[in-house]
Amino acid sequence: MNFQLQKVIKRAGKYYRPFIIGLMTLIVFGLVYSSLEPRRYEINLNRVANETIRAPYTIEDEEQTAINQDRAREAVPDVFLYHPDIREGQLNIIERFFSEIRTIRSDQYTTEMLLNAAEELQVADQLTEQIDRENRTETQEVNFGQLNNSERLIAYFDAVANIPSDVKDLADNLSQTSILYILTINDTNLTEFQTMLTNITSEALESDIYANELIVSIQEISREAISNYQMTAEQQAIQSFLQQLIVPTMVYNEEETEANREEAAAEVPPSYILQGQVIIQEGHIVDAQSMHQLELYNILDTDAPPYILFAFVAILILHAFVLYRLLGEDDQLEAGITLTAYSLVLTTSTIILKGMYMIQENGTSYFTLLFPAIIIPLLLNKYVRSKFSLLAFAMFIIFSMFIFNNGDNILSMVIPIIYYVLSGLTAFILAKLKHNKLYHHEFMFNFVVHFVFAISIITIFSFDVFSNTSYMLIIYMLLNLTAGYGINLLIYPYWDQLLSEKAALTLNQLGNLNHPLLKKLIEVAPGTYNHSILVGNLSANAVEAIGGDSLLTRVASYYHDVGKTVHPLFFIENLPTSMESPHQMISDEESAQIIIGHVTEGVKLLEEYNIPKSVIDICKQHHGTTVVQYFYHQAKKDNPSVDIKDFTYPGPVPQTKEAVVIMLADSIEAASRTMEDHSQVSIEQLVTKIIDGKMNENQFAESPLTVHELKKVKASLISGVGSMYHTRIQYPE
Repeated sequence: MNFQLQKVIKRAGKYYRPFIIGLMTLIVFGLVYSSLEPRRYEINLNRVANETIRAPYTIEDEEQTAINQDRAREAVPDVFLYHPDIREGQLNIIERFFSEIRTIRSDQYTTEMLLNAAEELQVADQLTEQIDRENRTETQEVNFGQLNNSERLIAYFDAVANIPSDVKDLADNLSQTSILYILTINDTNLTEFQTMLTNITSEALESDIYANELIVSIQEISREAISNYQMTAEQQAIQSFLQQLIVPTMVYNEEETEANREEAAAEVPPSYILQGQVIIQEGHIVDAQSMHQLELYNILDTDAPPYILFAFVAILILHAFVLYRLLGEDDQLEAGITLTAYSLVLTTSTIILKGMYMIQENGTSYFTLLFPAIIIPLLLNKYVRSKFSLLAFAMFIIFSMFIFNNGDNILSMVIPIIYYVLSGLTAFILAKLKHNKLYHHEFMFNFVVHFVFAISIITIFSFDVFSNTSYMLIIYMLLNLTAGYGINLLIYPYWDQLLSEKAALTLNQLGNLNHPLLKKLIEVAPGTYNHSILVGNLSANAVEAIGGDSLLTRVASYYHDVGKTVHPLFFIENLPTSMESPHQMISDEESAQIIIGHVTEGVKLLEEYNIPKSVIDICKQHHGTTVVQYFYHQAKKDNPSVDIKDFTYPGPVPQTKEAVVIMLADSIEAASRTMEDHSQVSIEQLVTKIIDGKMNENQFAESPLTVHELKKVKASLISGVGSMYHTRIQYPE
């Protein structure tokens, strides 16, 4: 990416995003505003109209339609549905309640238990006073049948305190007389009573019982039920239970009721004024009906708010907010790059489209079809995530609709908009196909492009097939197709250079051996320069074998050791054969720091010369976190407790495939110079040893390089080193 742009983004910091978004919003608003200014008419009731006014869009008389719909809704009765699960639920409650009663009756109790229960439940004092403390000890266990009525009630209340809520509601609402009745009768009578309740409840809840009829239903059911019993206690118990068990079975169904009401409302025919329909006819008298229709559109209201303008402003604000929030997910630099690409494409496209629309308004029909909308996704897909590309294209379509705001000729808006959408969708589909590698040849790619555009042309052509401008539509669309790809081919290299730090144009410029930094390298450290060139050849070939970025790899190799220009003679490849190594005059620790320092010094030089970050990152990573073994072992001889960290490169370890390959090529090329035997076997052993060593030092842990790719890299490096030292024919003198 253009280093100057990076500097601007970094310098602006957190203000870059709001500034660019705000500037883009203001530019777009200024461009579109003239298309949104409300038009004023001089129309008076019972006067002759001096111009024809058509309905700008289809509208209905919402007020009358709403009144009619409300009347239709009110006429629909509430819907109640019988719920059989209510009956099952109540029968289940009976079963669980009497199961609990049988448990209470089968348990044993002590005075102590009853007193604790009474205290915890806070029952009436008279119940507590009736607990038998004289005829049994506090811990003596007795059967339920030996308890008095008060004690039985305490045991009952204690037991039902922790049962499920639906059963507890029944238990809590029974009268004490009814409770004592079921606690005191024998097991046979209890079973008969339960069966009787179950039968009565089951039969009663099989019928339709509405909430407003519940009391009457309970009275009728209770009257019929108790008529077969003579004992008052039993009758009271039946009544008490039925009052709780008989519930409405017909439940109001809001969804069904609302559905019926909405269905009735939907059947009410609305009163429409159709788009293009003549409201006022030039030369005719303006009547009240016409004025009413004009009022619906607020055409005559000079003080009426310009809703379309408000809508556009709201869309701009919403767009700015959404864009800002989406960019908030990225770091500052990445967000700045994305926003730069996004705003340039969207703003420039809107400017061009507005200019073309102005030409079209001056008599050139369908001139806006010449705008190559496909260029928007073509330019953005590679540099921003798909959601930003989609958002930019969607906003362009929305801006186009506002620019084409013309109620008199709907086709002048519909045809270009549909064509733009088809163009954009074509680009997005092709980008997806390319990402998924569903086509493998450029010919196939172009075929798909032209096929889809042919469909687009046929689709749009059908709108105007009977018009004498049909041939012009086809010409415009063909020009559009040519322009879209022509513009893309012309500006793509410069667009790529602006936004991508790996742009081919940028990397080719850096790969020029006349670059000041490379000229400095060859002048100050010629041995390192030759080493870098060889590393570039080895690594570029190896990266190409695994489908990586070979151009970036070659260029990064040229610059990876520029830090050695600071202390060139401390590196063996730059030391003349007759000169003694300067390392002999300093300590091993100092030597190690100079060797390690060529990485940090290189980063400083690269930043000073505005080299792209991708190259700088490889410079940082090409030694990873390896150890300067020679000086470390030398220092360890004199001081066994020497700290290995003082002899370790700062890293980080390689983060990309390209960085891994350069690390290997760098070590292999340097090591191959020390070999006496350059046979194939020796070279393979050397390459294997270095790769295994880097793996043992965990240098590949953070890179995406796979084992299969590593095998390809290894084979390429062996072949490359072998080519460097191939045997030549001995020519006779």
